[in-house]
Amino acid sequence: MFKGGLLKKAMVTWRKNSYADCVQSMMDMEETYANTLESNDQRMSNIIRAKHERAERIIKSKKLRSANNAFIEMSKILKALRVKREILH
Repeated sequence: MFKGGLLKKAMVTWRKNSYADCVQSMMDMEETYANTLESNDQRMSNIIRAKHERAERIIKSKKLRSANNAFIEMSKILKALRVKREILH
């Protein structure tokens, strides 16, 4: 049927093609893995940045709340002093 040389040549060609397909598949998987890692790093970076921004907003709002509470307390004291002065005079 087939001559030995033709069959051997066909097998060598098939092996080379199979190996090339396997290597290409592995390279594609490595590229996908690298892209996934890069994407995850970017996502984590965005999450961390958002957390820092939120923490800064919370700290700022607490400082403002503290200042507002102090201003309210000062206003109450000044009002009480004004009432006391009006009563005494």
